[in-house]
Amino acid sequence: MIEQVAILGMPSKDQLKGMSKQMTDQTVELVHKLDDIKKREFKTIIPSKYNPKDVQNASDLLEKLLDWVPSKRLTCERALKHAFFDE
Repeated sequence: MIEQVAILGMPSKDQLKGMSKQMTDQTVELVHKLDDIKKREFKTIIPSKYNPKDVQNASDLLEKLLDWVPSKRLTCERALKHAFFDE
């Protein structure tokens, strides 16, 4: 989870609650006492040698695949229809 937080930033309280039905209010409050780590933009992680449009599409796809809340993530079918895979 440390690597996820390093890239995705600290999940919000609502995101934490949406991650699992077992997430208690006490757990949410405990996690939010930790340092607030800001989200990194995926386009800053992807090497700049790639076409800017490809970087933007890849960033958008990764953001939608790696949402903290599982129910909000793209399904495989929807991911394959993403603009990143257009020619």
